[in-house]
Amino acid sequence: QGQPALVMKRIEGLSWRELLHDEAHPAWKRVAGARDRLEAHLEILIQVCNAIAHAHLRGVIHRDLKPANVMVGELGEVYVADWGVAIQKALVRPGPPRLVGTPAYLAPEMVTGDAAMTDERTDVYLLGATLYEVLTHHPVHLGVGLKEVLEKAWRAVPPVLPKEVPAELGQLCLKALAANPAARFQSVLELRDALQTFLEHRGSARLAA
Repeated sequence: QGQPALVMKRIEGLSWRELLHDEAHPAWKRVAGARDRLEAHLEILIQVCNAIAHAHLRGVIHRDLKPANVMVGELGEVYVADWGVAIQKALVRPGPPRLVGTPAYLAPEMVTGDAAMTDERTDVYLLGATLYEVLTHHPVHLGVGLKEVLEKAWRAVPPVLPKEVPAELGQLCLKALAANPAARFQSVLELRDALQTFLEHRGSARLAA
């Protein structure tokens, strides 16, 4: 009828959050194979890092990274979804504050609602919050009501990780979750490389054992 049509790719699979919170999900047989679950989760996170690094090269910040916004396909392929609050840094203009993103994962600079304060290191924080949920099975900012959750996001006190979390992995998670952006990994690729190094060390430790 001469009207515009929007055609989007159909993704077959499920959200990463479903896998994360259902250890008995039948999709695990396809996604993980013979690997253990932690290794499978970290490899998914590494693929997410690659996707976000690709966006950052084009000046785009996602601002709402979390397991629920990652899709895992039938053969383990990974898609980053829900770019509805993403911004292109070059197009950000002064304006009234606007809180965006998911409160339970927010980086402290996002609580201001000022888009100019967010950059690639904001997505690094969100990826750290995603890793935290992988390690603990709950979001980094929990509270009774929105006000308490936002206060915790603003303070960004380093969370306590379970004792069973490997020390090296715990340290890189806390670095990604640093309140000061200057103390975080300065790029998503730095975080990705740290995750890959951990996996390499983990394999060596297994072999030694």
